[in-house]
Amino acid sequence: MAAFKKAITGKKPPDAEWVKTRLQRLVILSISGWRTNTKAGKGRDELDKVEKCLTTIPQQLRAILDEPPQSCRAIGELIARSQKTSADKFFNQLRGWLERQIQIDPANAGKWFDLLFLHSAKKAGKACLVLEVADRSAFDPDPPANHKDVLEWINQRLHAHDAVEVKPKRKWAAVALSQDAYAGTAERLNDKFPKLNLPVLGEVKLRAMNKEATCQFRYGVAESESFPVGSVSRKKMHQALDWIADPDRRGKTWCDVSSLSGKKGLLFAYPSRLPEIAPELAGLIVGFQDDADPDGARFEACAARVTTSLTELVRKQPHEAPTTEVRVFVLIKPDGFRTKVLSSGRYSVERLLTSANEWMACGRNTPTILIRQFGANQGDKPVWAEPFIPYPAEVVSCLNTAWERDRTETRAVQVPGFGIGDGLGLLLEDGVVLKAIAARAIRTLITNSLSLVLALGHANRQGLVHPMGKKYGKQAILLPSIFGLLLAKLGRLKGDFMKGQPFLVGRLLSLADQLHVEYCLDERKGQIPTQLFGSALMSTALEQPEKALALLCQRIPPYKNWATRLQAGDRVGLTKFLLGEMGRLCNQLKECGVPKATDDADKAEMLLGYLAATEKAKEPNNSTPPLSEGASA
Repeated sequence: MAAFKKAITGKKPPDAEWVKTRLQRLVILSISGWRTNTKAGKGRDELDKVEKCLTTIPQQLRAILDEPPQSCRAIGELIARSQKTSADKFFNQLRGWLERQIQIDPANAGKWFDLLFLHSAKKAGKACLVLEVADRSAFDPDPPANHKDVLEWINQRLHAHDAVEVKPKRKWAAVALSQDAYAGTAERLNDKFPKLNLPVLGEVKLRAMNKEATCQFRYGVAESESFPVGSVSRKKMHQALDWIADPDRRGKTWCDVSSLSGKKGLLFAYPSRLPEIAPELAGLIVGFQDDADPDGARFEACAARVTTSLTELVRKQPHEAPTTEVRVFVLIKPDGFRTKVLSSGRYSVERLLTSANEWMACGRNTPTILIRQFGANQGDKPVWAEPFIPYPAEVVSCLNTAWERDRTETRAVQVPGFGIGDGLGLLLEDGVVLKAIAARAIRTLITNSLSLVLALGHANRQGLVHPMGKKYGKQAILLPSIFGLLLAKLGRLKGDFMKGQPFLVGRLLSLADQLHVEYCLDERKGQIPTQLFGSALMSTALEQPEKALALLCQRIPPYKNWATRLQAGDRVGLTKFLLGEMGRLCNQLKECGVPKATDDADKAEMLLGYLAATEKAKEPNNSTPPLSEGASA
């Protein structure tokens, strides 16, 4: 075969008779790609499909079209001619045509050879072949079979055929329905729902209730008996889902949520009355890639754009029109094949806008916290970054990430336990439902992120960046906001909890860490241990604050004595400040008392206190964080 192709594509094509003889020999030795099982000449899968296209479908189409008008007689002739052939005859004719092209067209012989014999993929691909009458001029001045006017006439006949009411064939329909479940025309109820190829998910069936599966009869009925839907309603469903899943509307009407559960999934969000430009509702829930959002992928910027779009939409809405609502649903493929609706809900525009504003306020429910981060570009100096307000999907991602710490590093481990439905609940729900989600979330967040909080605190005390890798790096500046957000959802606001006992205990342990660092820089020539004595007591403090402070009192004398003796050097001012702050916090704890036990919200407040920034560490070059809220010089 290789030698033959080289010969026919050379500068001096061989004799036509030689080409014909060798070509026939190659054809005999070759295996038809139109057969899936070629043993003993058996297997007709592809041939049967072609047979259906050439005979069965044209026969059905002819019955629907009836007798074509004079201007469309070419399509009638094409249908009649196609029914006179067969798949085997068509295959042989097509093969013969390609063989002749190889012989009579030396300039393109290589192209025709490849088309006849070869394909580059592991599996032969499929092609669409459009048929037309060979003698098109015989039908002049009427258009040929594939003319747009002929196709428009065919579409009209098909729509007219669909509009004719077809009485259900099932025995259950003793009385013919006049309307389907959506108040549409009750015709063609027994037809199958159309399929649709969606981004990420692939092929999706709009509804599957096959009567062959016995479990579908759990309520006594299946298929259209369980939910009658006419062809017009089915077509509208297909068109609507196809529109909102358009790739150009990613971030507006849909987003990929596969990473949250490890299963293929899509979230859809859109207003019931669409404006000219769809708002970024899906992006408001799931978020954007940093390089896809001109505002740096911030929730505040996205919320502002959505608010502007929806407010304008409501303003233009007629007073007598139904209230515009936002519809949200999530589709996943848990087994990779069948599609499942994971969650769905409808919310008023006012509720969504209120929820977005509440979300931003809750995300700011933290003391002043700065996290050391690398610069935006390679080579930039590290900077102190304020925590970001997370998207709901980012909250779920952080909840599903557990951090493990050894002596030198922290490692992220995926522990799925929350879904995008929980993120939607935190954003849009209220009352008992919201409290239940927030309580479970804050308990999980404390368990999964304690190691990361301590590692961030250890790095912050030294003005270093805690390395987390590109995949999880953003969680460092999301974590404090998520703690504040969940506390706010539980009714614990910073104006109150920053004066409370758990927060003060966290601040005291943070100051102890800073004092330990200063001690090591002076007494141990900068050799700082992998764990500071304040963070070493945090696990105890979270469960038994009173015991942790007792241990702190036992361990702090050497460091306090060193600080008292310190009379000169660059660290005198900061060291004296730290001792004064610790004394002030101890006096406050003496007045309000030390808690003997804590709940989950108390633990979250203590961790926020541990991360809160301190004023005396501030330097002109922006290398250290400023004063925390509630601290005094």
